[in-house]
Amino acid sequence: MKKILPLIITLIAVILIASFCFVCFQIPGDGSGESGSEPTTESTQDSSENSIYNISIGKAEYTVKEDETVVITATVSPSGSLQWTANDTSIVGLVADGNNVKVLGKKAGVAILTATCGQDTATCKVTVSPSNGEIVVVESGVAEYDVELNGDSVELDFGVFVLSSDGSKTQIENSKIDYSISNDKLVSLENGVLTGKKHGTLKVTATYSGVNATASVTVYDKFISNASEWQTMINTAKMGEYYMLDEDIDFSGVSYTSRGADTSSGSTGAFRATLNGKNHSVKNISLNSQTGAYVSIFGKIYNGKINNISFENVVVSGSNLSGAGLAVTLDGRSAIIKNVYLDLRFTSVPASAGVLIYNCYAGKVEGVIAKVETPSNNASVDNVKIVRSLTGATVKGVYVLAQGNIESVGGFVGYNSKIDMAWDVNEERVLDSSWTYFGGTQLPILNKND
Repeated sequence: MKKILPLIITLIAVILIASFCFVCFQIPGDGSGESGSEPTTESTQDSSENSIYNISIGKAEYTVKEDETVVITATVSPSGSLQWTANDTSIVGLVADGNNVKVLGKKAGVAILTATCGQDTATCKVTVSPSNGEIVVVESGVAEYDVELNGDSVELDFGVFVLSSDGSKTQIENSKIDYSISNDKLVSLENGVLTGKKHGTLKVTATYSGVNATASVTVYDKFISNASEWQTMINTAKMGEYYMLDEDIDFSGVSYTSRGADTSSGSTGAFRATLNGKNHSVKNISLNSQTGAYVSIFGKIYNGKINNISFENVVVSGSNLSGAGLAVTLDGRSAIIKNVYLDLRFTSVPASAGVLIYNCYAGKVEGVIAKVETPSNNASVDNVKIVRSLTGATVKGVYVLAQGNIESVGGFVGYNSKIDMAWDVNEERVLDSSWTYFGGTQLPILNKND
């Protein structure tokens, strides 16, 4: 009996721990026992423009000599912190000074500088001229080439220039440039023209007399340019496929099929592709629901990647629903939502809702600005949270401007979850933790009149 008793105690402990883990990792519900259906919707909202960050760099191109410096001035509106990067740090060195940057010419050549705040970017070119004499440089007219499968071929735009110590550049006409690509399984290259073969990313190198220049190439399965193509992508995109927004999309007067609660461990019905919004907007989405249903733009995101996109004037309607702005579920280690703007409004208080995501099981949410409005007379902190449940994901660099009583995260049970966000409620700033935005130390200030 003395030997059996410890075994019984151990067995009970194991059962209790297993039961606790099972409960912790169940999908948090609102207690109503409602199922996750996918209702049809209609959109009748008027178009509305919502600027996020407008970044302006003083000039498109700067010149500096080797071992000398130039200060590049930039402005960002509304106020925010800029992050500066260069595509070639062997040519220039950068020292940030607020929203401006001091650039040191390290060696003769051409570098592209990028200023980033939130989802928005601006670029400029810096030419480092030789201290004495002249050199030959090769430049690409664009930093990145976008190629669509079964679409038009893309002609490369590289040129050869003589760069003098006074900073002047003279193009060498009819120069013979040799091209090479890092992956010939993704594109074919003939006479300086790229044709897509398979989605993915690669580098193209242009060479002239031993001088090189590179540019990135992304091959997309499809460019999305209208509401119909968007809905087809949401419904049929396969794992690993690449999509790019070619222009803004407006759902005014167009039915949007809301995505519901596909919360199974598999990926059926989930969005699993990569979507690059290219800083375009999807506007005037209306998510209408029958009583008790889940609603969101994407439904379940399983190892999908969504970046560089704005969702403007997203309106959630319906009684006693469980809603979310972007997705009901975020799952999969490689799932990413990054550089996204969301303008969301609930017409009635939902039974349970997450401004961004309802259930975060895995993946990363980073660099998101959201504005959310709920009925001010009866909104409750128990109804709406920025993330409804966080059980194993990273939420970082999220800023929310809210109307109504809204908390940050509910159902925080994941031992490997991380939160780093800030939000304003009724114009009063509240911080979850020490918060930085893309390497800066200043909280972005949204214009309350936007």
